[in-house]
Amino acid sequence: VEARPGDVADAVVAIARGVLTGRGRLVFGGHPTISPLVLMVAAEYSTRDPSRVTIYQSRLFASLVTDETLRLEREGYGTIRWTEAVPGDSPEHGLEHLPSLEVMRIAMLHEVKPVAAFFVGGMEEGITLEYFLARDLLPRSTIFCIAGPGGAAAGFSSVGDLPESLAESLRTSRLYPAVVDASLRLVAERPG
Repeated sequence: VEARPGDVADAVVAIARGVLTGRGRLVFGGHPTISPLVLMVAAEYSTRDPSRVTIYQSRLFASLVTDETLRLEREGYGTIRWTEAVPGDSPEHGLEHLPSLEVMRIAMLHEVKPVAAFFVGGMEEGITLEYFLARDLLPRSTIFCIAGPGGAAAGFSSVGDLPESLAESLRTSRLYPAVVDASLRLVAERPG
């Protein structure tokens, strides 16, 4: 299913708003279109607590990180957590097959161990790898796959004990704030 960039942006903004207004912590892999959206939401809520937003970024892309991403850290809205590049790796090899991105994804999931993960949009191989890593490395976490925006995540199944109404909304709804709110309420209500 081809991704709809406008819907991806809407879903990402809904997730960022939901997590930040709920006093949660938002962690994600740096991406030139996603990082500025998160900065916008963090600024919107004046969330100047660097521990609330963490961007994982491979040093392979240090020279390509957007000013918006660097501004997120400079202005105190978040922290960039750099991971080492794999020797010999190069962005010219194609973004989907870079071992440095796998190192970044494993570090992010292993270090943070989030109680929940959201998957939205995405190119086939990268987000697919991250989805299966999350399933393997986070057996107690709930994984929410929002299908409305299309992309690779539309073909994934959410993981965890979800009420059928929420599972259906994740598969079909494009009312992203409502879907995210219901997902986050489920996580907040769970013990531990």
